[in-house]
Amino acid sequence: MMWIASYPRSGNTFLRIVLSEVYGIESSEYPVGPNKANKPGDNYLDYEVIKTHSLPSQIVPGDKAIPA
Repeated sequence: MMWIASYPRSGNTFLRIVLSEVYGIESSEYPVGPNKANKPGDNYLDYEVIKTHSLPSQIVPGDKAIPA
């Protein structure tokens, strides 16, 4: 799994489009924000690439086995 972690508006959505269109690599998004309903889907770990703007300490579950 590869995490794309960056500042908002830094181009990681463009990178995800390139990965999808050129290489066929699908990605998921790890949502951010104070809204507790804004949680990742159950299958976000099934994707090779995950986009986030969160800090590692903000990623839930805080499972140490998840590479980040």
